[in-house]
Amino acid sequence: MFTAATCTTPMPTAAPLTFSTRSLDLMQRRGVTDQERERFAAILATASNAGGCSDPKSFLSNLSSDEMEILRKVHCLADPIAVNNLDFEGAYNLLMAPGEAKDLNNDGLLGIGAGKIWEYPPPNAPEAVKKAWEAATAGVPESEKWLKMAPFMAAAACANLKSDLSGFYEPGETGYKNIYADPGFSYIGQVRDILSMMDRFKGQNDVHYQENKEFLLSFLKELTVNHAV
Repeated sequence: MFTAATCTTPMPTAAPLTFSTRSLDLMQRRGVTDQERERFAAILATASNAGGCSDPKSFLSNLSSDEMEILRKVHCLADPIAVNNLDFEGAYNLLMAPGEAKDLNNDGLLGIGAGKIWEYPPPNAPEAVKKAWEAATAGVPESEKWLKMAPFMAAAACANLKSDLSGFYEPGETGYKNIYADPGFSYIGQVRDILSMMDRFKGQNDVHYQENKEFLLSFLKELTVNHAV
């Protein structure tokens, strides 16, 4: 299986590239054709063999306009890719399969091209947390998973609210913090805190209170089963 790790590990040119089920699903939903997927795989293979991920901006600069368009489509980017405007992580993740991007600077966000993406569990979360989330959301359509992520997104945002309430600290700005990278952070503790807050304000959201509570309790159970902290 082709994963992000292969980008920094040269492999024989003849080695076949196969994408994960998630990567294939994402590409299918983005309208990537079989031919485009094959060309994308060839770009990744070239990057792996040529050490493209050690200097991704230089590698991208040498691709043709057609190849850059394939990268744009595969990663569902709205605008054409302007290599000079990319940081290292944004360039690096263009050479990853969809769904396998890396949070290299540990800011809690995924830089893909010029964009920044928030997701839960955080990209650098322990595998136990990711397994617990996968189990808790089994059967939940991708379009609805964002609703399950909402309380965690709110927690991350609140941690970056400016003291004068004028806005939020942005990644790279003095004052910004990735709460999930704090020493001693507890995923179990966070879920318990969210449940406690929901109980205090349940009169304001009775419509979805029970459904959300049941999901968080199931996630809490999976965190415990998977020995997450």
